[in-house]
Order: sequence, then C-alpha cells, then structure tokens
Amino acid sequence: MRIKRDIYLNRLQIALIIFLSFTAVFVSITVLLQYRAVSGGFVSGVVRIENRQLAPRYYINISMTYLPVEIIFYDGDFITLDYIGETELFVAEEDDDFVLKISQDDEFALNLLTPDMLSYGLKLKLPQNPEKYREINITTTAGDIKISSPQILNAEKINITSRSGNCFLVNTYADTIINTISGTVRAEFNKDIQKKGYELAFFTNSGRFTSDFFRKKCVNESGGAFLSLGKEPKRISVETNNGDLSIIINN
Repeated sequence: MRIKRDIYLNRLQIALIIFLSFTAVFVSITVLLQYRAVSGGFVSGVVRIENRQLAPRYYINISMTYLPVEIIFYDGDFITLDYIGETELFVAEEDDDFVLKISQDDEFALNLLTPDMLSYGLKLKLPQNPEKYREINITTTAGDIKISSPQILNAEKINITSRSGNCFLVNTYADTIINTISGTVRAEFNKDIQKKGYELAFFTNSGRFTSDFFRKKCVNESGGAFLSLGKEPKRISVETNNGDLSIIINN
C-alpha cells in the first residue's frame, strides 16, 4: 500500500510540476507579447471613432479582418462612421472617383479582455440617396456582415467576401455576389422587392437552402438552387462550402 501511495504522490508531483511549467511559459509569452505590442505601438488601448461625418460616395470599399461590419441606410445627408477596436482604422476619400475606402490595420493586435469587446466593430450609416450606389464591396476574414435598409435599397452591385463570417441582408435590391466558406447567409426582403423579383444562383457543397420568397417554397433543402422571379430581376449569386442560405419575406 505504501509503495502505491508513493507512486501516486510521485505522479501527482510530476503533474503539478508540468502544470506549473506550462503556466510559467504561458505567462511569460503573454507578458512578452504585451510588451512587444505596446512598445511597438500596436496596442495603445481601445481605438474609438464616434459619429465621424463623411461626404456621400457612390463607391464603398471596406476591408476588415475579424471585426463585424454593419451598414445601415437612413434618411440623412452624410455618411457617419462609428468604430471600436484594438487596431487603427484607415479611411480614405477619393473625390475624383467618388470612392470611400475603409480598412482595418492588419498589424498584430493583442486581444485584451475588456468590457468593450462585445461592441467592437465598424458601423457605417449611408444616406438613403435617390441615386443608386454604384458598388458596395465588403471583405472580412471572420467578421459578420450586415447590410440593412428600412426601404428598398437601390444599388447596382454588392460584393461580399468572408471566410467564416455570417452575412445578413435586409431590403437590398442589387446584383449581389456573396462568397463564403462556412458563413451562413440570410436575406430578408419586403413584398415590394418580391414584386420586382430576383434571380438566384446558389452554389454549395453541403450547405442547405430555405426560402419562401420564390414561387417554389424550399425548407432546409440540401445542395444548390437556381430560381427566378420577375421579368427583369436582379441577380443574387451565393457560393459557399458548407454555409446555409435562407431568403425570406419580412413583414
């Protein structure tokens, strides 16, 4: 019995030593990374931009990494920008081409646990201008993307690319291309958009499709889908590996 107890104690001591060693290594790496980040200028606290006003633009280009992007259309005269994150945000306005470019600094950022983390992201409010937006391009790595409008948003093109971020569209009427590997895509359109119509091309390996927007009702159907509604409809093309797609009518 004493031998078994000694063996048990030895194993316990070894496990404790291993645990403490890993803990020491983890703490050392964390302190080192924090030192490098702060000394290198990568982290200087939370970056905040609140209610920054920009002139309207026909072309909107947004490139982010892990933070969510939300675009809201409203009855106003200026583009307003709000941002909370741990890396700098680059904003460029090109007057000659009427282009607005927004990108997130892709330098190393130390993700500190702060109360602000739940509100991290980019929010852009765009005027619900009678003239069409020519092109809206959004790229993220893992950040979710949402584009919403209380009325019908008339745009010529919307291009969305995300590796694993989810995509959510509300009342957008434009030729739309969405590419994602594992992100879920959900679109909600009102009945006025249903009258205008949409042509859908859904390409997927293992994703599922649900819709009550087209004449054919689909509920959790596997594989791709090709549907059309309307005489001269806009086209929405969605390509995923295993992400699901749903297109429904909202109230």
